[in-house]
Amino acid sequence: MAAFGILAANAQEEASTNRAAKRAEMTVKSAEKFVKEFNLEGDAQKSFVQTYSHYVEELANCDSAVKSGSSSESNQAGKKKAGSSRAGKKVDGKKAELTDAEATEKLNDMLARQQKGIEGMQARLEVQKKYVAEFGKVLTPAQVYKVMGRQRMQAGQRPGMQQGGHNRGSMGGMRP
Repeated sequence: MAAFGILAANAQEEASTNRAAKRAEMTVKSAEKFVKEFNLEGDAQKSFVQTYSHYVEELANCDSAVKSGSSSESNQAGKKKAGSSRAGKKVDGKKAELTDAEATEKLNDMLARQQKGIEGMQARLEVQKKYVAEFGKVLTPAQVYKVMGRQRMQAGQRPGMQQGGHNRGSMGGMRP
């Protein structure tokens, strides 16, 4: 059992290292595409590649911080739900109504998830503001806009859209 645990830990470390290496490789390839597209040479090229690498790394750190915070909350919410909730179960063929305590708990959970999302977007915004100035030292404003827009596309967002998509309602649910 101990040997299996050690092997599993080593495999997890290798997978993490492989992911980091692949992410770094993809970042360099993406930076090289921009360098080619923008016809950057010499010091401008070196400065851009280095700045772009730092930018992508900081955005990834923002995203992973939000994900790690929300996953621990969702685990806690799942434990609570599994232990005490009767909501959604049928009583006499009808769906059981939420108690006030259950509804309050669900509302608080929803608001906490929204708060985490806002905090994550705020962190991304701060990183983007910082790097608009950094990229502006080497690139034109139109080029900076391309870099920022393409990075949002890679992060799963459409340019000009808030994270989470356009079809979410104000309370976090889907619109009808």
